[in-house]
Amino acid sequence: MVFVVGVCGVCAGLIGAGPFFVLARLMRSRPALRDTGLVPLGLLGVFVSCILMVAALLACAHFAFEYLLVFALICIAIFLLATGVFVWQMGRVAGPVAADGETPGASMKGEDRS
Repeated sequence: MVFVVGVCGVCAGLIGAGPFFVLARLMRSRPALRDTGLVPLGLLGVFVSCILMVAALLACAHFAFEYLLVFALICIAIFLLATGVFVWQMGRVAGPVAADGETPGASMKGEDRS
């Protein structure tokens, strides 16, 4: 039973982090979403993730209350790991950003450097 709860915790953690990856895909495919600002979209992702995680924890509490702590710890650990991968991926895709908000070297494109 502990193995089943652990596998369900892993699945719930990955599903809880899913909205972040869906939003990242939407932002890459639709530049208009990127221009509206990342804060509202990020908050929407956090809100949906919280709803999914709470629903998973309530389901575990209903079906296997004695293993709720194991489920919660595994679920939260996988969620944090997947969110860390998401942040790393978004930073890698966006690239370094200078203090003025522009990508370093972007103003040099097309200019003669001699």
